[in-house]
Amino acid sequence: MPSLSLALTETALLKLADFHVATTALLAAALIATGLLRQPAQRLAIAWASTVGVAMLLVLAMVPGWSIIHLGRAAPVVTRAAEPIADASPPWANRERLASAPT
Repeated sequence: MPSLSLALTETALLKLADFHVATTALLAAALIATGLLRQPAQRLAIAWASTVGVAMLLVLAMVPGWSIIHLGRAAPVVTRAAEPIADASPPWANRERLASAPT
């Protein structure tokens, strides 16, 4: 049972670290954009947008399997093997075969 608790703690810490790094990048970009703008209305728009962005990052960080940086683990690789089709005959051939089958 302690290994389950340790695994959950590690997962929570990795999610928190992902959120922290993504939020730092977002707020750094907002700080740079605010420094370049001179009008207070534009600065306020950047502030509101960054606040909404941090809230969205918080929600996305809690989604299982979602991560920007994949701290502490390799990025998930999705591979699908091509499976051969059992019956590659055209649809009209199946219709004739089904019509002749006993019911």
